[in-house]
Amino acid sequence: MKREVTTPLRAAIVGCGRIGANTAERLRETLPPVWFPYSHLDALREVVGVELVAVCDQNEAAGRMAADTYGASRCYVDGLRMIDEVRPDILLIATRTEGRARLIEHAAEKGVGGVHFEKPLAHSVMECRHALAAAEVAGVKLSYGAVRRCMDVPRRVKKGIDAEEMGMLRQIVIECGRVELLWSHPHHFDLITFFVGLSDVEAIQARMTFETAAWSERVLDADPIVEALSIQFRGRLSATILPTGSGVVRLICERGEYVIGGNTSWLAVREYGTGIRVSGEREVSVPFTMSGRRRALMELASAVRGEGATSYSAADILRSNQLGLAGAWSAVNQGRMVRLDEVPDDFTVTGRKGDLFA
Repeated sequence: MKREVTTPLRAAIVGCGRIGANTAERLRETLPPVWFPYSHLDALREVVGVELVAVCDQNEAAGRMAADTYGASRCYVDGLRMIDEVRPDILLIATRTEGRARLIEHAAEKGVGGVHFEKPLAHSVMECRHALAAAEVAGVKLSYGAVRRCMDVPRRVKKGIDAEEMGMLRQIVIECGRVELLWSHPHHFDLITFFVGLSDVEAIQARMTFETAAWSERVLDADPIVEALSIQFRGRLSATILPTGSGVVRLICERGEYVIGGNTSWLAVREYGTGIRVSGEREVSVPFTMSGRRRALMELASAVRGEGATSYSAADILRSNQLGLAGAWSAVNQGRMVRLDEVPDDFTVTGRKGDLFA
């Protein structure tokens, strides 16, 4: 049902840390301008027709600081209670992975119209399915914290791929350094899903580093370092994640390739000549319009009003989470190739790194 545009949507947030409300200075110094506004609440400030009414954080002082900074009138330490009492139109979830799925389910039960939540969604496929099913039944609009698909450069590349500017897409190569599965790679799994859609996955194979003692039964109590990961889709399409440090994403097509670099801030195109020669490389100007976070929240607000859709379907979100968990299942099974349907629904990756969790 379409909502009256002049009536502001009421928003609330669970989690007032770095990604929720306090962008770290290190990120301000290292990320390119296309990432800002970066935090949930900085981006929400730039969404017309939405007002922040409540915040929640287990650290009451952090919550009160966010409430004072961003103008919320109510502050909580219990997210479920906040949802019960505030009944927001839009809920932002910027917590650690543990508990996100439960918050989404509770929001669906209480009539929340839209949820923007951080990545990954959950520690297991089972948790993902339950949360997404609850949202679907209740008609909750979904928006996901892997926001690269909402950024200008990937969207320009997606248009080119869909139009087959350089022929059909054949391979995606992501060079990202040796980083943790749950902490960093959900961005990459979502980008892969964005570019290839829901193409059938034939097999996934991965090598990851983790302490042997962290693996028991169906629980990997770690956030493993991804050493290499490959995905084979039906046909000739594949995706590869490499532990090199360039941070480049290459989308290789029949007649050339797109190269996304600078942490998603620039785009170059390489055109193939005859044989194995590259006939030329040129930069493509992609104007910066807004950060991925801001666009994701703007789309969510419009969707809640009944005026459009978000960039994320439940199937997209489930698939990107499945890719990561299938890679971990391959790794704990001596790096053999696995299918998505081989991964037990209750196989769990906790995301533990010392005393912290992703």
